[in-house]
Amino acid sequence: MLDGAGAAGSDFRGPLAQIERDLLVEDTVTLVVQVNGKKRGEVTVARNAQNPEIEAAVLALDAVKQALGGKAVRKVIIVPMRIVKCRWLGPASPLGF
Repeated sequence: MLDGAGAAGSDFRGPLAQIERDLLVEDTVTLVVQVNGKKRGEVTVARNAQNPEIEAAVLALDAVKQALGGKAVRKVIIVPMRIVKCRWLGPASPLGF
């Protein structure tokens, strides 16, 4: 039907497009940042970033600095590809944490 309108034929009989698998994977990942159980922001790091790099990027965020209020960080928990949790060293809790 379209042959008369100048179309060369049907496209579904031609070869399939080649997939470039390198382009299917993102080079960066965005992680949610929590301080004492509350979301304080997000940080974008390289997909292959190591834990010290991620921790440094998180501690450099203004929102994290503000939430910590100058207190020392007791523990940083990194769940790969998902979330970073920071706990600050506050007054002793009756529960021991």
